[in-house]
Amino acid sequence: MTPLATLPEEILLLIFDFADRPSLKSLRFTCRPISTAATEKLFQKILLYPHDKSIDRFTSIANSDTHLSQLPRHIHFKPYQEGHYVIHDLDDPNAPNWGTVSSQFWKLPRVDSATLHFPENCDESYHNQLDMGYHYLRMKIIDDFFAAVVEMVPTPRKLALGFIYETPVEDDHFTRIRRVLEGLHTFRLGILYRILPSRISLEIQSKWLRPTAASLQQLDLMFSAGQPAWSIFNVSDMHFPQLKSLTLRGCTFAAEAQMEWIVSHADTLQEVVLENCRILILVDIRGGSIAKASFKAVGMKLRRKSGYPSRKEGGYSARWKDVFALFGEQLGQLLRFCMGWRKRGSDGWCADTVPVRNVLHQCRYTSFCEWYNDHDEQMPYSTTGIGRFGRMGIHWSANEERTLASSQYQQDHEALAELLRRIGDGGVID
Repeated sequence: MTPLATLPEEILLLIFDFADRPSLKSLRFTCRPISTAATEKLFQKILLYPHDKSIDRFTSIANSDTHLSQLPRHIHFKPYQEGHYVIHDLDDPNAPNWGTVSSQFWKLPRVDSATLHFPENCDESYHNQLDMGYHYLRMKIIDDFFAAVVEMVPTPRKLALGFIYETPVEDDHFTRIRRVLEGLHTFRLGILYRILPSRISLEIQSKWLRPTAASLQQLDLMFSAGQPAWSIFNVSDMHFPQLKSLTLRGCTFAAEAQMEWIVSHADTLQEVVLENCRILILVDIRGGSIAKASFKAVGMKLRRKSGYPSRKEGGYSARWKDVFALFGEQLGQLLRFCMGWRKRGSDGWCADTVPVRNVLHQCRYTSFCEWYNDHDEQMPYSTTGIGRFGRMGIHWSANEERTLASSQYQQDHEALAELLRRIGDGGVID
């Protein structure tokens, strides 16, 4: 313990990044020389969840007469626990009131980052997504959160919000939300899709992102969807003039317009991270499918399937080798690029301390079919059994009758290596 205590405080704080909370608590009381640094690290982040113990701890810190109220830099609120919402529970008027708790955010003057985290695996996320009672409940929590954040001085410049499926309504409540979003320079937005995509579902993205456009420097857009083809992003009508870092997680590329949108930020973009992203190379849907509007909205060209007048088909013809080549040629300011695949936490959230490693995963391509007998019709892509509506996998050659087209992997691998070499990243491809 003595050698540890002799280290400069800035080094200790870096070491404490890898220490869990029980270890930090132990260090506070067992090693007085480093207790100050351990205490500072321990109270930098406040995890607030719907339990009296958590709420009492937060209130104690916020109303502390000591220096404790000066230590927190980040508030992370998780309003869902143990299978139900406790705060603002519609069936329990005596539950702890989240609005009362959040109204004390302003008492923590050094907080510069806030997170509102609805886990993606909430039991009600699928069955009750369209239930008005749960919609009211979640919107009330969201509204109280932004009402508290907007009163903080200064307003936090970093915000994380997810996983949500709510589209904010243009009203007095949204005025507060807009004021917070307009001042952000870092925004992580997690969107939950549990139903077939429609044009309306795409509005969730633009409603939350548009107010941030003028000042945003780092955008982390994250999707959780029942099928890969549902998580297409559509922000082509927005431009972020100061955007330096772009991270897309779980996104599906379905048309050229999406790549063109990334390239349109070439003057400022220095970092691009693609985690669990795919290219949608084949779509086979019913002629009246609600998904048709979403695919067309991002620029996919659909045509009538030969021999099947009631079906439409389409897809994105580019392969990853083409994408890597495009980025290498057009993104002149790019200093770091990473395309990887990693498992998220049990709640779907991504930890900032875990880097994405370059790897060409076998599911980097995907297909989408609304028909149950697509296997019998010899769709030219492998399947991993991701539900009856969608199929995803590596690119297979139709001419080789489901024989793995190893040349596709080789071409993608060489193109990624060339991109990393071109920008001087030096990243290793696993």
